[in-house]
Amino acid sequence: MSRNLKTFALAVLLITFFGLIQINQTPLFSDEAYYCHISEQFSQSSFFYNWNLAVNQFFVAPLVLIVQGFSLKITPSQVSPIAACRSVSVFAGAISAFAIYLLMKELTKNRFTQLAAGFFVLLNPFSFFANRTSLQEPTMVAFVSLTTYLLVKSKRNFRLFIAALITFGLAFLSKITALIALPGMLWLSFRSAGNQVWQKQIPKTLLLIVTVTIMFFWSYQYTNLWDVVGYHTNKDVNLAQVTKRFWTNMHLSKSWYQQYLTPLFFVSALLGSWQLFKKKQYQWLFFLASIIILSAISVDSYFPRFLLITLPFWAIIIGFSTKYRIGKLVLALMLVVYAINDWKIVYSPAAAKLASEDYFQFYQDWTSGKGVRSALGFVSLNSTPIFLLVPADLSYSFRLQQKSYYPDAEIEFIVISDRETLSSLAKTDDSSNMLIAITSHHNWLRQLAESEFNLEQIYSTHDQTSKSVHLFKLKPKIQY
Repeated sequence: MSRNLKTFALAVLLITFFGLIQINQTPLFSDEAYYCHISEQFSQSSFFYNWNLAVNQFFVAPLVLIVQGFSLKITPSQVSPIAACRSVSVFAGAISAFAIYLLMKELTKNRFTQLAAGFFVLLNPFSFFANRTSLQEPTMVAFVSLTTYLLVKSKRNFRLFIAALITFGLAFLSKITALIALPGMLWLSFRSAGNQVWQKQIPKTLLLIVTVTIMFFWSYQYTNLWDVVGYHTNKDVNLAQVTKRFWTNMHLSKSWYQQYLTPLFFVSALLGSWQLFKKKQYQWLFFLASIIILSAISVDSYFPRFLLITLPFWAIIIGFSTKYRIGKLVLALMLVVYAINDWKIVYSPAAAKLASEDYFQFYQDWTSGKGVRSALGFVSLNSTPIFLLVPADLSYSFRLQQKSYYPDAEIEFIVISDRETLSSLAKTDDSSNMLIAITSHHNWLRQLAESEFNLEQIYSTHDQTSKSVHLFKLKPKIQY
């Protein structure tokens, strides 16, 4: 093992350990709670039943849930469920960084360039923040990075090409939007035959097409996974609408890159792109451009995490920017800024520089777990058992955070999704130990509750903001 490889391996271990510190401090985003809840089912009951539950009822690609379920099963009871689920993404981030470092060793002999790309993946706050959540993207990106490395490496070994097909399948099972990398993968599979005759180039590309066709047919015919894709994409083929969506999403992409990666990133990207162009390494520019353009054209509900798949390919470009002295200086400044922001993400997450949309979802909107945790803290102070009525779309967040932060609290959750449940509760003899949790997003639930009970507000987590969780005591209506 070379000194360079040992140095980077040590850095990966240290950053991975650092990423695990205070991993519970970031508020639990509602999607995370959703995934971790299903993962708990995988860890506790029938595998095949939960596989069907994940892909056909929850519309979630199952691989991340299975791995998180395994993590929940093997971690000690002292480790909170949130930490057990999120740790999977931390290790996925380490795999991504190592795969890109190994890929750069195939592309260049320059050791500084190799390390530059690897450290960009390790330290950039965009990845570092996402890798401390239990979302699907970090694991998907890890397998896409491995696939890219194996495709490049497979010039001299057909078995590695088969391994690349397997890892691409695993990326697909992590999140089916991995298919957006297909155009770049096709180019690489064709190029992986090097200067060999066409008879050896075409079969590799055809084999990848057949593999992807099988994955698509299976997922479309036998699962409901594509339903969630329909939620985020727009089938409108009106040219004016497509053009407007494209430019809006491109503007958002630029804004998110700038907020997470600093304006210096664009200088580094320009230098690296020019260096790749001079070396006729067009495939990496095409790979990146195809992902960004396809996302901008097709995605309607656009979020920063959709761009995480681009970061390994930006890392290649950033690595090649260090062929210039100015590129080395720019990268050094960037990494210092990244390291400071990563420190804030760990020790003072509310002060960290995040994309505004991520900050809104994780800290300000009703999807943030911040208000839920605060409300649970208040409820846990009760010395008597409490029945807590919660809206269905926040029930996973309430349950998971109670297990993680207040495991000794005697709280029984009752999920409310219709009037019938509230009506049956109104007929009980004693409602003195019943509370209901409502956010500004759930005014319909408040109206239902007011039709059956008199409500007495006893706690509000953040005044009247959208992230606030209001707790009401349920009092029976006086019958005359």
